[in-house]
Amino acid sequence: MQDLSRLARNLGDQISTISALGALQFQLISLDENFDDSAAGKASRNMVGLMSQFFSDSLSEKTKVRMAAAVKSGRFVWVAPVGYVNDLATKNIKVDRQRAPLIRQGFEMLATGAYAADDVLRTLNGQSSRRIIDPLDPLIIGFRHCSQGSSQVN
Repeated sequence: MQDLSRLARNLGDQISTISALGALQFQLISLDENFDDSAAGKASRNMVGLMSQFFSDSLSEKTKVRMAAAVKSGRFVWVAPVGYVNDLATKNIKVDRQRAPLIRQGFEMLATGAYAADDVLRTLNGQSSRRIIDPLDPLIIGFRHCSQGSSQVN
């Protein structure tokens, strides 16, 4: 592999993967790093794995904080669900004029009580050039919730 960070971003996963490969008589070779099976080589390999995990965890924390701030300011930070499109100018979403009628039809079918959700999906998927997802998705209903808050769909 190119470097150890490509193997795993979690030290536990790295250790178990290297151990499992060793049990199968495979030797892990990094093109960018020189690790051997000495005590110092194993310690160095684990330090690199620890730094990869720190980088991944730190990036995750920063991303969550920034996404929460964006949601709090009213931005929609996810890919638009079926029936909507991302509006890059407003950083929000807007109704997809081409597909919204299909979503509306799905809700109308469900409201009659005569159709199960699976029947509605099969019907809508048969009428669309692209696959329709679950019409009861909270994004389609009008809200997206994350652990840091909710975003109102306009």
